Amino acid sequence: MESFHRFKYIVIIIISAIFVVFLWQLYWLRGLYDSIENETIDNVMSCIEDADNEELQYRLDMISRTSTQHRTISIDKSLTGESDSTTNVIETTTRSTVNENDTTIKIHSQNKEIDIAVFNQIAKEIRLALHQSLDTTITINLNALDSLTSLNFKRKGIDAAVCYSEIINLNTNKVSYTSLHGASFSKNTQAFLYIYDTENHYAYKIYTTPLEKTILKQMSGILITTFLIILILGFAFVYFIRTVMKQRTLEEMKDDFTNNMTHELKTPIAVAYSAADTLLHFKQGDNKEKRNNYLQICIDELFNLSELVEQILSMSMERRKSLILCKEEIIIRDMIYSLIEQHKLKSDKEIIFNVDVYPENLRIKADHFHLNNIMSNLIDNAIKYSMGKAIVEINVYQKDKYSFITVKDHGIGISSEDQKYIFDKFYRVPYGNLHKVKGYGLGLFYVKTMIEKHYGTVSVKSTLDKGSVFTIKIPT
Repeated sequence: MESFHRFKYIVIIIISAIFVVFLWQLYWLRGLYDSIENETIDNVMSCIEDADNEELQYRLDMISRTSTQHRTISIDKSLTGESDSTTNVIETTTRSTVNENDTTIKIHSQNKEIDIAVFNQIAKEIRLALHQSLDTTITINLNALDSLTSLNFKRKGIDAAVCYSEIINLNTNKVSYTSLHGASFSKNTQAFLYIYDTENHYAYKIYTTPLEKTILKQMSGILITTFLIILILGFAFVYFIRTVMKQRTLEEMKDDFTNNMTHELKTPIAVAYSAADTLLHFKQGDNKEKRNNYLQICIDELFNLSELVEQILSMSMERRKSLILCKEEIIIRDMIYSLIEQHKLKSDKEIIFNVDVYPENLRIKADHFHLNNIMSNLIDNAIKYSMGKAIVEINVYQKDKYSFITVKDHGIGISSEDQKYIFDKFYRVPYGNLHKVKGYGLGLFYVKTMIEKHYGTVSVKSTLDKGSVFTIKIPT
C-alpha cells in the first residue's frame, strides 16, 4: 500500500511538471508570436511605403511623358537645430530632352556626410512635397497602389493579399477615394493606416487578408517541434503509466496465483499423507476394505496433484521456442465424446451436452495432446460457471479453409470489461462469492497460446447472466 501511495505521488509530480512545462511553452510561444507579429506589421508598413514611392514615380513618369514644361520643387530643410545650421536644397526636376524624359532628385549639402536618420527625414520631406505638388494635378491611382503593395508583399514573403485601399481625411475621418467598387468586401480583413501627408492629414487605409497565416508560417518550425516534443512526452508518459499498472496488476495476479496454487497443492498432499499415515500407524491395512479405500484416496489425491503440476508444466512449455507441435489428422467427434464422458464422471452436477459436428467424419489437423487440453479447458469452464444444471453446446464445422469449434454455455457470463483480459496470464474474473470456483488464471491463457501456435485464433462473445460462446478458428 505504501508503494502504491508513493507511485501515486510520483505520477502527480510528473503530471504537474509536464503541465508547468506546457504552460511555460505556451507563454513563450505567445511572446514569440507577438514579436513576429510586430516584425511582420513593420514589414507591411515598409511595403506600403515602398508602394507609395513607386506610385509617385508612376505619376511622375506620366507627367514626363505628357509634358515638356520644366518643373522644380524646392525644399529648404535645416539638418541641425544649431544657429549655424547647414541649409540643403532638394530639387525634383522634370525636364524633357530630345532622347528621353527623366525625373531627377538632387540633394545639395554643405556637409560631406549625412546621418541615416536625417537622410530618412529628408526622404519623407521629399515624399510629402511630391504628394502636395502632384495630388492636386493627378489623382492618386489606388489600383496601382494595391498592385504595387501586393508585389512588395511577395518580395518580402508576406502571405497576405491586398483586398482594397482607401484615402482617409484624418480631420473629418471620411473616405475621399476607394479602390473598392460595388458591394462591400465580405472577407475577414485587417486594416493598416499609413499617413502620407502629415500637413494636410491624409492617409492610406490598406485592407489585407489577416496576417496569421504569415506569422504561423514563420513559426511553423518551432510549432512542429513543440508539438512533437509534447506528443512524445505524452506518449512516453502514457506508456510508462500503462506499463507500471500492467506490471502491478500482473504482480497482484501472480500473488493470487501463488496463494491459490499453494492451497491447492497442500490439500491433496495433506489428504494423501493422512491416508498413508493411517494405514501405517493405525493398522488399518489389516482390513482389506479399508486398506483399499485409503489407497484409492491416495491415488485420487495424487492424480489431482499430477493435474496441477501438468498445468504448470504446460505453461512452462509454451515459453520454449523449441516447442514443436505433433500435428495429425484428428477425428474431432471422437475426441469430443471422449471428453464428455470424462467430465460427466468427475462432475458433481447434472450436465446436458448438445453436440453438432458437420460433417460427422470431420477431421482437423492439429496436435492431439494440446487440442484435447484446449477442448477440456473450455468444457470445464462451461460447466464450472453454470449455476445448477449445466447445458453445454458444442458445434464444429468447416468454412473457407478453416475449421471452427464453438463451445457455448448458459452460465453467468462475462462482462464486456473483463472480456478484454480473460486470455491474459493469471487473470481470473472476480465473481464475488463465486470466487470459490477453483482456477488459476491459466486455462484460457493456455488455450490462446496453443491456438496461436496452430496459427489460429480464439474469441469470446458473452452477456452477463446469459452465458458465453468461445469460438476457435484453426486452418485446415
